Amino acid sequence: MLRPVPDPPAADTDELTATAGDTEPVAAEDNTVSAGDQDRPGPAGTEVRDDQSEDQAESEDQSSAPVAVDPPVVRERLGLPARARAADERSPVLAPWLKDPQELRFLVIWLAGFLWHKVRYHGVRVPLYLARLAGYSPRGLARTVRKVAGWLGDAEAAPLRRQAVDRNAFDEYMHLAKLRRDRAAFRA
Repeated sequence: MLRPVPDPPAADTDELTATAGDTEPVAAEDNTVSAGDQDRPGPAGTEVRDDQSEDQAESEDQSSAPVAVDPPVVRERLGLPARARAADERSPVLAPWLKDPQELRFLVIWLAGFLWHKVRYHGVRVPLYLARLAGYSPRGLARTVRKVAGWLGDAEAAPLRRQAVDRNAFDEYMHLAKLRRDRAAFRA
């Protein structure tokens, strides 16, 4: 069972203390707000405290506004003259590594090593692949036979024929039976 939370003790005037030599009492530290420190409404429904300027309140209000994470990129459409001026920035037709025989040789050697690694990697695992294939084949074959037999026997219309029999709708059943016969003859 939940118990109610007790209210915090109220601030009493007994907490007022006087400093030595002063006749005016000074309030102790109790986080209370005096009448001069009360909030006043600011622009756009925000509240501005006396120790806060309205510019600070506006900046806080603007910082709470949602900011787009990925603003849309505005691309300038280039006309034909602009494209002609930008022709100096074209990519080379042949990649630089194709022009350098040493780079090309390095690439061919790397590619051969990469492909040889792939052949060895999967070659070691071929027995595992064959075991998986042998394990899944009977289930796959059974599914295939069941689907093909259902398609040949027009199994998708069986619920409609059964409902026609249950409702004693002779004409509807005869129509569905004729459709089944035609489909089965066509599919076989």
